[in-house]
Amino acid sequence: MASLMEGPPESGELFAPVPYDSVFERHDSIGEYDRQISADSDELQDLVITSSEKTSAEKYLTILALGTTLQQLSLSNKPTVGLQRKFPEGLKYGEPNLLVTPPDKVFKTVLSLYMESKDLPMPTYEEVLICNENTTEEEVTLLWKRAMGDPNHFRIFCLVHAELLSYQVCDKALKSLTECSYAKNDYRLVIVCSDEDLDKFHMISKLQLFKQQLEAFHCDDDYKQYLKSHFVQNPNILGRRALASTIDRENSCVRVVTSDRTGMGKSLYIQRMKEELKSKCYGVSSDVIIPVHGPKVTSDSIVQLLKSSVGNKDTNQAIIFHLDISPNVLRQVDSILFSLLILQAVSGTHGKIWRSYISHLYAIEVSVLKNDIKFAKPTVELLKLLPTVQCLSPRSVCNVLEGERGGNNETLDYY
Repeated sequence: MASLMEGPPESGELFAPVPYDSVFERHDSIGEYDRQISADSDELQDLVITSSEKTSAEKYLTILALGTTLQQLSLSNKPTVGLQRKFPEGLKYGEPNLLVTPPDKVFKTVLSLYMESKDLPMPTYEEVLICNENTTEEEVTLLWKRAMGDPNHFRIFCLVHAELLSYQVCDKALKSLTECSYAKNDYRLVIVCSDEDLDKFHMISKLQLFKQQLEAFHCDDDYKQYLKSHFVQNPNILGRRALASTIDRENSCVRVVTSDRTGMGKSLYIQRMKEELKSKCYGVSSDVIIPVHGPKVTSDSIVQLLKSSVGNKDTNQAIIFHLDISPNVLRQVDSILFSLLILQAVSGTHGKIWRSYISHLYAIEVSVLKNDIKFAKPTVELLKLLPTVQCLSPRSVCNVLEGERGGNNETLDYY
């Protein structure tokens, strides 16, 4: 196969049909701080048009034109990867730092890595790979290569739930890590594993020599404040373009609506959010319901539901995504929620990716029953960190209003 940068093909020979307009389609959806490259899109498109005019079919790119465009796009993207994240104390440069933690603290550990630089964006889909039983060697190797080839090595790359990799994938991934990291001593790489059933995990046993301990953990209020600071949006950030978050009481693009039993008004609360959005943004907004039910929830099913729910709509308009999570699948959705809400992207096993837009609002409807708290503890602990409205029974509301209920009233909104 010809390299992208080998030079122009022979006269009349074209790369596979790639309309140049599609090169720029929604490239501003990669994440809030990755949108900095949007300002260069017109300049890049001019470059593509100039290059394509030299061919016999101006709507298509030659290999040289495509390679030049990708090279310029990469150069324009360097400022976004040049924001230096602070590497937590206790971790080492140029080593695969292994962190082993209880299952319910895995994602808190991941957040701790990036909270050292609170003013920088949240971790991105490009920096964090969350593993499952279907994760391939190629996906892991790509993460290694991004870590080794990161300009200036300012970013932190993290492999999460590596204990879930199959033996074969784990073995090949470790071999590729050895090859990729040869003579490299300044990359930042962290591997986070759960300590459940330690004896069964090949990754942990192979990386014992690189096991580290974070010197400081944060309290739940720190995590909540960190996430809230990134979820709350300036209503004027996109000028005249509508943001679904404007109908949230705190302008947050994420809102968990929960209760400790069914029938407490969660659906009604979200329905009123939808009605308010329609009244504020008539004709330029919509809402969709994503039923997250059993028996098994996978990233493939979520990506498919998200993509099919919007159909041919403009996915960059103000949309409320109402995720209705059944209690019987609560244990399965922690990784998916972390990817969707924090990394702002979910990928399936067939290469399909759903990326969140700044104009979206994700309303998570979920009942956390008392019997499920221990059973689904990783998901419950993650939900606690997100902006939340707690729906109560009429009697409980009266108790709160009368000041008879203690506890964490100051950290939750009640409905």
